[in-house]
Formats: sequence, structure tokens, C-alpha cells
Amino acid sequence: MINFLEEISMNAWPAFRQVVDDGWVLRSAQGYTRRANSVIPLSPGTGDIEAKIVRCEAFYRQQGLPAIFKLTPAESQLDDLLAARQYEQQAMTSVQVLPLAKLELPATPAVTIFTEPTPAWLTASGLLHASTLALRGLDQRILENICHPTCLALVMDGPTPVVVGLGVLERHYVGLFGIITDPAHRRRGFARQIITAILHWAREHGATHAYLQVMHDNAPALALYAKLGFVPQYSYWYRVKRV
Repeated sequence: MINFLEEISMNAWPAFRQVVDDGWVLRSAQGYTRRANSVIPLSPGTGDIEAKIVRCEAFYRQQGLPAIFKLTPAESQLDDLLAARQYEQQAMTSVQVLPLAKLELPATPAVTIFTEPTPAWLTASGLLHASTLALRGLDQRILENICHPTCLALVMDGPTPVVVGLGVLERHYVGLFGIITDPAHRRRGFARQIITAILHWAREHGATHAYLQVMHDNAPALALYAKLGFVPQYSYWYRVKRV
């Protein structure tokens, strides 16, 4: 399950450059988001692990980026080696799954669904994430490179974007990403509404399960996902090279 979810979540947020080195996937996207600029060790490989770490560090150094590794409990040896090399642990995150078969998914007419990154959705997402114009351009580039069906959901309050979210469907699993609500509209059910809309879209398109990634310190989101029925499967974290 870990490898499967790591693989489809990697496909859901593609990097601009990607290299495979003896089972490890080295990804970069001009430094935009950790998940698109980190090493994902999908398999242990057969080569010397210390030599592979050195090659990874060289890969990111050539691009002017810090070396970052995305790790799960399956990589305990690599985690120990990186800790010894002064890599800092960051962003402990829970990966959770929800079966969709028996889930009640009422219609959500207030939610607008797009299947590609339109200017309206990109503008709303940029405003809610407080992104600079440069970061919005990188976000658009990543979204346009997704190779699987996408659901870009949006709720507006007149001219004001209230909540946005992204769903990416691959192999009957829909991943939920980038769900964010305007601070002035929080605690009013908008996040639940947009999640329901994405899950409804996904099930209509053949999804049997949903998955998401939520940081351990995000108590409101953890509580919401628990109410919806999401169940933790495993955790991942990053190891970042200290400068």
C-alpha cells in the first residue's frame, strides 16, 4: 500500500525534471513545493546507499536547490543515515484513505468543477494560497503536466473565492490536494462541501477510494477528515539538508 500510494501521489503532482537512480526518483520543479523537489525512494535498489546519497546531493546542488528526501517507515535505514549527515526532519504527514462505495455524497450545486486549470480557478487558488505571480506560474505549469483526470473545485461568495481544492484520479484512487478555505469563511462547512463535490465527481468517474495527505500538526483538518471517515495508513516526512 505504501509504494502504491507514493507512486500515484507522485504522479498527481509532477515535477519538471525527474531522474531515476537505482530505485530512487529524484524530482525537481524550480524549488516549488517539497513534494516536487525531493528524492522519493520507491525501492531500495542494489547500489551503495551512501554513494546514492552523494549523487542526490550533487543533483540538487547543480540546480541550486537543497537536497530533500521524502521518507516513509519503509526507509528507516536511509532515515538514520540522513540524520547522521545533519539532515533535519520536517513536515510529519499522515496519509489517509477512505472507501467510497457506501459513502453518502449529496449534490453540491454551490461548487463549480473544472477539469483543467482555468484562469478563474488559478486566480482563486493563488489568492487563497497568497501566492506571488511567479509561484502561480509554477503552479499552473505543474497542473498542466498532470497526466490523469483532474477535478479542480471552487466555491465563490460573489467576487470572493471561498475555498478551492484539487482531485487527481488514477487507478480508481482519487487524491485530494491543496484544499484551502478563506480565513473569513472557515468553520462554516465549506471545506467539507468541496471535498464532497470532488469525491462525488471521482466516484462518477470510477473511483473506489480517496486518499489525502495531512500534516500531523493540522488539528482542524485531522478532525474534519476523521468525521468524513478517512483512516490513517502511514506517515511520511522530509529530511532536508542543513545549509
